[in-house]
Amino acid sequence: MIIAEALQEGKWLLRYHPKSEHSQYNHGPTLDASAHPSHRRLDESTKTAIETTSRRVGIRARDVRAVVQKQFPDSNFTQRDIYNARALINREKLDGYSSSAALIKLFDERGIPYIVKWDKDDFNRLVGLVWTFPYCLRMWKRFPEVISFDNTYNTNRFKLPLFQATGHTCLGSVFNAAFGLIDNERLEGFQFLSNSIHRLAHQNSIRQPDIIITDYDNQMKNALNEEFPGVQQ
Repeated sequence: MIIAEALQEGKWLLRYHPKSEHSQYNHGPTLDASAHPSHRRLDESTKTAIETTSRRVGIRARDVRAVVQKQFPDSNFTQRDIYNARALINREKLDGYSSSAALIKLFDERGIPYIVKWDKDDFNRLVGLVWTFPYCLRMWKRFPEVISFDNTYNTNRFKLPLFQATGHTCLGSVFNAAFGLIDNERLEGFQFLSNSIHRLAHQNSIRQPDIIITDYDNQMKNALNEEFPGVQQ
């Protein structure tokens, strides 16, 4: 039996095995087509189906596979193929950027006001981000008297806690004024958050609030006292 091994630069290595046992298969024929990568190649129609289905919030790879299998009964994709396809689609959407850099690029393209902070030792690592939207700014400017800071206590794909700054209308309803991501819930994290809120307000001619509402976190209260001295909490 002769076995050919592909080497670099178009060269091959041939090995001769004279013993008869090397001429026998050590396994039976494959009964499942999914065992062969050639049967699991991703075409454009299947890729589109995976991408469209994956937009559903919280959908799992196995559920995506079930949907694809229903649409394409002759497909032989494994769950790992779906994981890999989703990762490939996400990489293509990011166009070579990291998730955080792609988000900042999107903000720039759409003119969304934001303040960002990168790690001083790793310029690709996001440690703080505060942003708002035009509608939020209009409401904030109209009702600046009271602002609340609320932590969702949940992290996201950036592994950062999400904060909301909300305002209150004259009717008692609540609106979003700004949003923030910080890499820690210590004083320095809250300092960045409160300073960024102050800067966004100043940049858009929004006056200082009369009252700030918090969840009684001492670190947050101290940071807000530094940025908004004299404002009732």
